Amino acid sequence: MEDKETLSQAMGSPMFLKLKGKRYELTPISMGDMADFPQYIKGRRIEVAQNVRDARRRKAITTSTNPEKLAMILRTINNDSLQLEIGIMESFVDADKEMQTIDGARFLLWKAISIKHPDITLEDMDRLIDLDNIEESTEVLMKLGKKPKNPTAEAEKS
Repeated sequence: MEDKETLSQAMGSPMFLKLKGKRYELTPISMGDMADFPQYIKGRRIEVAQNVRDARRRKAITTSTNPEKLAMILRTINNDSLQLEIGIMESFVDADKEMQTIDGARFLLWKAISIKHPDITLEDMDRLIDLDNIEESTEVLMKLGKKPKNPTAEAEKS
């Protein structure tokens, strides 16, 4: 048996990950989880765009002395932000590339943990995953994403 994790997955054995001294049971990443992933990434990008918009607005409000000019600047900032958010929503997300980021791994691990541990939030994952355990966490995530080998299909090929 060359791949213990895949075999245990095929036989229904649970997978576990220890984070900050606690053992968490993980469920396989589902098609629904994968469908949620691009929307999560787009949502994060929109958050960044909104933070930039808010910073630009604060700067304009604190530096402008002309109310008419300020109103024009704020309209421009809002229109720019809206166009950027529309562009983000219409954009393609390279899920394979995004899964390799810490944020992507954190989201998918949360999806795998949250079924058996519904009290764990995505924000909790920030506290649980750190530089000390990111390598182990991503290895487990990769194993969760593997398809178990189908011995019946292999036998039929022969």
